[in-house]
Amino acid sequence: RLFLPAERAFGTGSHESTRLALRLLLDSVPAGGTVLDVGCGAGTLALAARAAGARRAFGFDLDLEAPFASRVNARRNGIDGCAFWGGLLGSLSASARFDLVVANMLQEEVGPLLPALAALLPQGGLLVTAGQLVAREEEFLGLLRAAGVLPRRLASEGEWLGTLSVRE
Repeated sequence: RLFLPAERAFGTGSHESTRLALRLLLDSVPAGGTVLDVGCGAGTLALAARAAGARRAFGFDLDLEAPFASRVNARRNGIDGCAFWGGLLGSLSASARFDLVVANMLQEEVGPLLPALAALLPQGGLLVTAGQLVAREEEFLGLLRAAGVLPRRLASEGEWLGTLSVRE
């Protein structure tokens, strides 16, 4: 269990889409691997990945308060091996690779990023998404396939969709 009080950043784990992302992530964390949390908010997904056995977890967010909240939450929970920053996806090195990338974001936000997120994964790497609407499932699955990742598991809670996909 993580202690993540609602403070300055989104994503403390109480929203349905965050719970979906957590379930899919925790079932898939590569032991000893690296995880990137895109739009990290309070750091919930990166911290959970590290606690579940990832060697290193990274997170970034456009909200410049998010990395500060994430670092505070890491200290609160005694979790090391994480790095958080504020910025865009383009702030990553072109050679950066992660065993698993997780993004809990609306379809309009994550859809345009999917090709770049897929490029961060080695062949067989995993992409976890949540925050898309069940009503637009087929549309989102098409976006995943077009980005070069194959959906392997779908989950839903209320109106929200979560996916676990693998890079071809």
